[in-house]
Amino acid sequence: MTDRFEPFATFYVGYLAEHRHSANRLLHLLAKLAAIGALGVAAWRRSLLALLIAPALAVLPCWLGHLLFEQNRPTAWSRPSASLLGWVVARLTGRSTARRGDSRRGRPYYSVLADLAMCRDMLTGRGAPRRTARE
Repeated sequence: MTDRFEPFATFYVGYLAEHRHSANRLLHLLAKLAAIGALGVAAWRRSLLALLIAPALAVLPCWLGHLLFEQNRPTAWSRPSASLLGWVVARLTGRSTARRGDSRRGRPYYSVLADLAMCRDMLTGRGAPRRTARE
């Protein structure tokens, strides 16, 4: 496998294709808002518990959205090289983030940036084509 990383713009196009269902996109937005809220509570109350809960709030609803609405796998599972969580898990376990047969490589922060860009686009009225439950 090559060590070349694809540009973020290329990654983002593929990312949006994996986030077409409006319910999944809404779960991503709510997850990010909940995580930001937990970080605010952690700072305001000096709460270690809120600080530890924030990452779970940021990813678990997103994973549910992928499994329930998109019927696909989150980036952390399918392309760990482009996921901050996948990168952290790989470092802690000593595993490689490379996937056999996957020549697409993103930087570890690409999925976080793509989540934030998608949320920004949702809040500003821009965004990817949406798929509803009827499709």
